[in-house]
Amino acid sequence: VRKGLVSISHSVRNDITVTVYYPRSPMRDFSHHFSFIMLAVLGISITCAVGFSFIISRSISKPILQLAHTMRQVKNGNLDIQCPLPKRYSSSSVSSTYAKPETSQNSGTSQDDISFLDDISFLIEQFNDMIRRIKDMLAEAVLKQQFLRAAEVQALRSQINPHFLYNTLSPSALWQNCREQAMLQRW
Repeated sequence: VRKGLVSISHSVRNDITVTVYYPRSPMRDFSHHFSFIMLAVLGISITCAVGFSFIISRSISKPILQLAHTMRQVKNGNLDIQCPLPKRYSSSSVSSTYAKPETSQNSGTSQDDISFLDDISFLIEQFNDMIRRIKDMLAEAVLKQQFLRAAEVQALRSQINPHFLYNTLSPSALWQNCREQAMLQRW
């Protein structure tokens, strides 16, 4: 007895019975080929899913890591640094009014990803603006300190000048007074 698959179909109208025998070896070959194809499709799908998730997570985490790195440098006193915006934005695309840029439907980025990148870009713009304002305030404070020092020096000079004149004139007045007394005594 050979093993395989038997398919029986009976037609009532014609009173015909059709029997089809499929030997087991072609069935087994088909099953193995189908399993191999399904495993290949599954492997490719998993690889693509992992690759896309890596790309998406990298596009999300990279701007955050750059912002954190820039914050550490500012904390250490480097105010001459600016955090770069994600590549798809220019410095004018994210405004202080927080408007979302127009996106094409073929960009391959979901609306949630665009919104997240807009949020990160907004934070980066605000951080860069804060650094600019801190630099401006420091420059203004330095300028005020220079003016204050100049005013203090001027005030000290104006206090020193009368004392200098008094101290200079005082001995000459004493000398003159002594000369007058000496002349009077001679007479």
